[in-house]
Amino acid sequence: MTDHEHAIAILILTLKQIKGIGNKAVIRILQRNKVKIAEVEAVDVEFLETLDMLNYLDKSDMNENDWDQFLKVSHQVVNTAISNGIQIIHCYMKEYPARLMVKRSKPALLFCKGDVSLLSSEKNVAVVGTRHPDSYSFKYGVRLAERLASKGYVIVSGLAIGCDSAAHQGALNVSGKTIAVLPTPLDGEIYPKANRDLAEGILVKGGLLVSEYPPGIPLKEYDLISNLKARNEWQVGLSNGVIVVEAKSKSGTRGAMRFATESGTPLAVIDYEPHFGAGFLSEDRYSANVEYIRNNLADSIFEWNAVEVFMSKMQGYYTNLVKESRNSLDAETFEDVTQFQQIKFENM
Repeated sequence: MTDHEHAIAILILTLKQIKGIGNKAVIRILQRNKVKIAEVEAVDVEFLETLDMLNYLDKSDMNENDWDQFLKVSHQVVNTAISNGIQIIHCYMKEYPARLMVKRSKPALLFCKGDVSLLSSEKNVAVVGTRHPDSYSFKYGVRLAERLASKGYVIVSGLAIGCDSAAHQGALNVSGKTIAVLPTPLDGEIYPKANRDLAEGILVKGGLLVSEYPPGIPLKEYDLISNLKARNEWQVGLSNGVIVVEAKSKSGTRGAMRFATESGTPLAVIDYEPHFGAGFLSEDRYSANVEYIRNNLADSIFEWNAVEVFMSKMQGYYTNLVKESRNSLDAETFEDVTQFQQIKFENM
């Protein structure tokens, strides 16, 4: 990380400590102050006090002691990350994935452990589903991930028990690559604890753990629920497509399905009717799969030839995404051609 990139990381970490400021507000503040940020090499109180905070902050709400404390915490986060082998990626760095750059909603910072180049792989697919699949669905998820990973796909999932575990394990079984999006900081206890060995296996085999939550700052219990919802969004955002192994109509997986639909990301669900017959249509555990098939909201896949058709759709989505990124250069956020974007797309 260069001095400039380090300074921006400190800036973002500092802004995120202000009450009421989340990712969208941080991005808008960066946009508003892009000229100053383009030249910053170090962030101090004097620099912070010159920033245009739009309507997010009245200058009278902050004093020098507040900024000092925020800066102290920001530097502690960076030091904790370094000491734990955690890389910090932000939206001014070429390592930041193009898939997220073009999204209206994006994390300002990502904390990564493992191979960060996987974020920008041309072939990423999210494989997700319930934490409590039946035995057939679990085996199907493993086999699906194995075959996709054998075709060069990076398997993206959330390290939860159940379908997520099947997805990660399938990739590892064939020495493939997989990304686990975590709802907790990377220096803390793996969530869930039951998948601690799986997380270690992902790193040993050249995969990636990624989180948007700063190391060294413990989460409050009530944070976890909102973090799990955010995890669903970033799994979709990091992928060319989403495949749902098994899900109920009322389940957390519906969040990922909704994000995929809203963002135009290709979505497929497993149609188990060829295996289970009418039982598939009536079982509540498959109700989200059935709903999306009946309403033509997702591709229906089961046999490998249907998966291959979906793979073509994902490749088309990625090709169009790159074109959109090059054409728009994320004008809403940065408004002009930045050095970061030129470097990023030259390397893709």
